[in-house]
Amino acid sequence: MSRRFVLAASVLLAAAPSQAQDTAFVRALRSHSTVFEIVDGRLRGAGADALSKVAGENDFIMIGEDHGIREIPQFTAALWETARPHGYAHLGVEIGPITGRRLESMMRSPNAMQAVEQFLTRYTAFTLPFFFWREESEMLASIVRSLPGKRDVVWGIDQEFMVAPTYLLERLAEIAPNRPARELARAFAEASAKGDSGLIGQGNIGGVWMVAVTDADLARLRSTFSPASGSEADEIITELTVSRDIYRKQASGAGYEANQQRDDLMKLNFLKFYRAAKARGEARPKALIKLGANHVFRGPSITSTYEIGSFVPEFAVMNGVQSFGILLIAGKGTWNAYRPFGSTEADKTQAYDALTTPEYSVFDLKSVFEVTGSQNWT
Repeated sequence: MSRRFVLAASVLLAAAPSQAQDTAFVRALRSHSTVFEIVDGRLRGAGADALSKVAGENDFIMIGEDHGIREIPQFTAALWETARPHGYAHLGVEIGPITGRRLESMMRSPNAMQAVEQFLTRYTAFTLPFFFWREESEMLASIVRSLPGKRDVVWGIDQEFMVAPTYLLERLAEIAPNRPARELARAFAEASAKGDSGLIGQGNIGGVWMVAVTDADLARLRSTFSPASGSEADEIITELTVSRDIYRKQASGAGYEANQQRDDLMKLNFLKFYRAAKARGEARPKALIKLGANHVFRGPSITSTYEIGSFVPEFAVMNGVQSFGILLIAGKGTWNAYRPFGSTEADKTQAYDALTTPEYSVFDLKSVFEVTGSQNWT
């Protein structure tokens, strides 16, 4: 990926339809632009000072991204080092809460990258989106290790991913209260692993456990385990049920409903983590939140839903604090656009152009790029 990057506060990314407005917009952008570098994992330069000021004035910084660009986790790790002295102690990411805790535990290992590789050797790579990419897991390791002994550094605020059930069902088998529960969890885990193979090998979404499992199957799983409220088994079964419902809606063509349910789940998970941090004694929990750009929209996103990017600023205001949104845009280069369905090996080095990215079509990116240098972070 080219190192030409643009950081743009969301408030600046207003569309400018006429040439005259474009010219005025470019002038405004130029007068409010500054550059920085990332040196040895740290932000350096005038832009770094500006971002430090942002961290000091806000309790939440949201980063909107395209997945699969290596410089984005590098920037996030460097921004974390800038924000941490201002009290930031949490990173919200696009994974489920159970997987988030699992990852945080891995990151505390002296051999964190080896732990991730071993996990992904046993399961499929997409069990840990998007931390199967080394740059993402290295970012997470540096952030988690910067706060030794801290709990819930990682806020997994999303659904559990479509191929997470295999390892979650195996965990259910480990903690099963009796033989029927253990055998049922093992049978479901085997079916899930088979579905994962079909997804990765043939792009068959319909065979994935999250899509194929029935209401009756889920009811049987819960009744067989009969988990105590708040127990580990209860959490796993609940997360599997909610995530499965979202994927089933998506697979059946109810995309709007699936997206809205997912958006609402992100908001609820954010609140759970925030309240838990408060209950442990944090007066003002502060977090970086790194998600796909569509989730960080303020106002209706390109899926016509109101995402967590709308919720967090309002939540901040209601709590007497502030939040800040960043859209992190890469210049032309290559990116890893491979996904476990509808992709080929060539997608791992796909040409990238932000001007053709659907999420950014509502912004006047041409004007933004006019004020940036060819190699600078701006």
